[in-house]
Amino acid sequence: MERYWPVTVELTTFLTFFATTLLEIIIQRHIYDTSLKDHANRNKVQFCKTSENVECCNNSTDIGIKIQSSADTEYWLLYINLASLLLAIPSTILLGIWGEIEGRKMVLIVSLIGTVLRVALFIIIIHFQEPLLFFVIVSAMTSILGYNTSFMASSMAFIADITSSRQRTLRIVFLDFAAEFGIGLAYFINGFYLESDWFPDFLWLVIGISIFNIMYVVCFVEKTILSYEATPVCSCNYFVGMCSVFSFDPGNGRRWRLLTFSAAFFIGGIVIIGTDNLIILYAQTSLCFSLVLTGYLSGALTLRFIPSLIGVKLLQTILKVSNNWIIEAGLVSFFAGLILAAFSSTTRLFFNVPAFQLLGVMPLAVMKASLSRLVEPQEQGTLFAVVSCLESLATFLGVFMFRRLYRVTSPMFPGLSFVIGALLLVVPAILVGIIHRNEDPTAGNLFYSCESSESDFARQCSISTRSRSSPRICRVPVVTTEDLRSSYHESIINASENQGISF
Repeated sequence: MERYWPVTVELTTFLTFFATTLLEIIIQRHIYDTSLKDHANRNKVQFCKTSENVECCNNSTDIGIKIQSSADTEYWLLYINLASLLLAIPSTILLGIWGEIEGRKMVLIVSLIGTVLRVALFIIIIHFQEPLLFFVIVSAMTSILGYNTSFMASSMAFIADITSSRQRTLRIVFLDFAAEFGIGLAYFINGFYLESDWFPDFLWLVIGISIFNIMYVVCFVEKTILSYEATPVCSCNYFVGMCSVFSFDPGNGRRWRLLTFSAAFFIGGIVIIGTDNLIILYAQTSLCFSLVLTGYLSGALTLRFIPSLIGVKLLQTILKVSNNWIIEAGLVSFFAGLILAAFSSTTRLFFNVPAFQLLGVMPLAVMKASLSRLVEPQEQGTLFAVVSCLESLATFLGVFMFRRLYRVTSPMFPGLSFVIGALLLVVPAILVGIIHRNEDPTAGNLFYSCESSESDFARQCSISTRSRSSPRICRVPVVTTEDLRSSYHESIINASENQGISF
């Protein structure tokens, strides 16, 4: 039997992504309101100087100000996300490799402290009406602690530490479900309460959740790595170790599989995350969804994870389908949903898109599990740090590229962006197919197995230790009372035979 971990990181993952998404929505509204006031004070008099019809002047001015404010809000959000990304990527890699030695729990705490600092500073900026540039500066400063990127990387590494390769796929899919459910719940609330005057008061809920998360991790999350040496957080050797994870090839094709899976994950992430964001924008602009309908659509997109989670469980346990075929099935499902979205012209038809994408959220999570199976146990933190950085970069590029593409193509055919995204999904499907075709199912050394038989587990316990020099796994034998008795009788018999005494 294997050790049972009753408390893991799924709850704190849900709360963290719910709180941070709610924070981003509040900041977006604050930037829009601030920009709206600035443009109104600066341009309204100028627009109306030459107008004789006051009512026409007011209407045209309001429309122009709203357009300018929306454009300014998008640019400020772009600067904030870019500042966070540029500093979060190197810090996540450093913290991920540091977590191989100090443990995942320490990295989780550091990332959550960064979240609390960001929320507290954002509250100060909003309360004192500081310039919007301060949001960019604070985002860059707090991203040094990793923020959501390092938090998700450490959470996945934690799951990899406590699960076998057979269990890992389902647990990582569930972890992704927890994160996406938190994001979807925040957007669902946004659809109902964004226009209310007390919506910014949710900031206090966000900081309360963030403090609770730190206490939860400190008190309830157990250590999976025992550290006996103090190690620096930053070292040039960490980047060398990251490169060695992807450059080392023991002769079983690990290197090209890692690189191919990473490329498929990155391209698939750009399309899946980018078009998910575009679905909301398309519904608001082309189909004129209200805030309430947008909230319902966000909830429907979030619920896709439930059939995906059930699908992974059924495909793995009952049908014994490999991870590669699960990825292909998910890509086909997402492809079908994008084609339906491209040609949807009514609200009722567009709400069928999440139904077509029931299995469409599986590919990215299953790819993470497949990548995890390719590396050794002491490389899980480094791998997931790189994977989390790739996912953050894919999120940034996907949202940016598909929003730009939609603006260019919407006058001709609003759904063309979805068609292009569907065609791009062919690339990760081909890459995963190449990996599957070149796998030898009889090769036992293709994946690093983290499993052990029941008899072997009964005889030994694995204590994972990390040192500054090289991580190592020490196996300590467990000696039972029966073993001592049998060993004692065998020693007496051997001694008697040597002396010529018979029983």
